[in-house]
This record gives sequence, C-alpha cells and structure tokens, in this order.
Amino acid sequence: MTESFALLRDLMDHASKPQADRYLEQLAQSGATSDVMSAMLDRFESTIRRFEAVHAPTGREIAREILALTRAAGKGRGAESGPSTGWSKVDAHGERLTLDSAMWSAAVDVGHRLMWTVNAEQSGDEPNPCRQVRWRNALELLAELNYQAWCGYRDWRIPSIDELATLTGTAEGRAGDRISATLFPDLRGDKVYWSSTRFEDTRLLQTLNFTDATRAARQAGTHSYLRFVRTMCDDES
Repeated sequence: MTESFALLRDLMDHASKPQADRYLEQLAQSGATSDVMSAMLDRFESTIRRFEAVHAPTGREIAREILALTRAAGKGRGAESGPSTGWSKVDAHGERLTLDSAMWSAAVDVGHRLMWTVNAEQSGDEPNPCRQVRWRNALELLAELNYQAWCGYRDWRIPSIDELATLTGTAEGRAGDRISATLFPDLRGDKVYWSSTRFEDTRLLQTLNFTDATRAARQAGTHSYLRFVRTMCDDES
C-alpha cells in the first residue's frame, strides 16, 4: 500500500496523460487491495476535478482582457481632451526622474494623465520593441510587460488611435517627425504605430504615422511599430 500511495502521489504531481496511463498501470500491479485502490483513485479524481476548475489563462487571453479595458479607457480620449501641461521621465521602479536623465523606462504626459513606455536603450523588445511586429506578437509582448509589472504597474495596454494622436504635438520633434525625440528616441523605420482602435466595422486596425500624423488601416498580419500606455490613477503624483 505504501508503494501504491507513492505512485498515486507522483501521478497527482505530474498529471499529464502519458504519465497518468503509466502510473495507473503500475498502481494496478502494485498489489494494493481493491478498497485501498478505489479510495485512492477517488481522491485522485477529486484532485483532477479541482485542477480542471482552475483555469490558467494564456498570455494571449490575458492580453485580450487588457485590450477590452484599453478600448474602454481610450474611447474619446484625444488631442482635444486637453492640452499637455508638461512631461516627466520614470525609471524602471516607477520613480520620477528629471527630463535630462540619460536612462528612463517611461515618459509621463502630465496633462493627459498618460504614461508611455520608452525603450531608451533602443535595443531588444522591452518595454516596447525597436522593430515592427504583427498584431499577435503585440498581444504577447503586452502580456509579458504586465507579467513583469513594468515600472511597477500591471495595467499597460495598447493605446487607442486618439491616445496616439496626443503624441503628435509634443515639443522638440526631430526634423520631419511629429513626436519628441527627447522623450521618445526609439523611433525607427516608417514610424507607423499600432493602435487598438478598429477601422469602422472591419477587422482592420488603425495605425498612426508619426512622420506626418496620418491615420491608416492595416491588417493584423502586417507589421507596425508598437508603444504601450497606461492611464495614471488619481493618487499618482
């Protein structure tokens, strides 16, 4: 019976199908009485039901939930929602920095109460990639960002088209661009960025070009650049 109990405990710890079949076969051959085996299998079935009741969402499922909040939070928020009254930088721990800081992880638009990710090192994929990505990759990167709690927050999302538009009036934009090179040095390529806003009633997604501030629609399978945003809470200074 001791051997049977050990086998059952091992099975419960490794509840995958191939292992389950193998352990159950060994359990049947271990010499346990019918009553003992029945009791242990009942316990095992109860544990499996408990496992099945707990759904561990995938990264993409988490990202989709965040996107639902994105569209609600970003609805109607645009450049007309109020002038920008200043900017500040934030480090990886969420602490405010001076604007002349050389390394930062996010930029805060005080007027619009929005915090934007910045890849100040201009390499890799964190917090936002310095490369174009498909929409599905954007969802995966979003889930990873919130899992890491970038700058101490887990409410990052893909901005709406109107939220992206608030960046086109930032000061000190480099020649030919409509966005600040001082705050956002990680601009690349054609500077066309994903938004979470659908184009009319289609499956196309709206994008914003930071060279000329034009909006366009793209299929999710195409590539665009990406920057994440979060709405600051009332108690954030």
